[in-house]
Amino acid sequence: NDVSHRAMKYIVKNEIPLRVDSDFPIQHDKVMIIDERSVQTGSFNYTKAAESKNSENAVVIWNMPQLAKPYLEHWEDRWNRGEDYK
Repeated sequence: NDVSHRAMKYIVKNEIPLRVDSDFPIQHDKVMIIDERSVQTGSFNYTKAAESKNSENAVVIWNMPQLAKPYLEHWEDRWNRGEDYK
């Protein structure tokens, strides 16, 4: 949609790497991998609505690199499949 494309153009304009992957119409993963050691995942969309209106869940697992590794590998796979957004 137009709002998403404007946001994506803003990101690229500010020299932040951004990739798109046509294999998946919706990238629905919601995960943060922190220092290759910790993971936050769940339904939380990192939006104001998720923060204040929606029923959401999140779990944070600290200092478990053996758990963080498959999440990082999944993210890297999606990144490598993608193409630079222009």
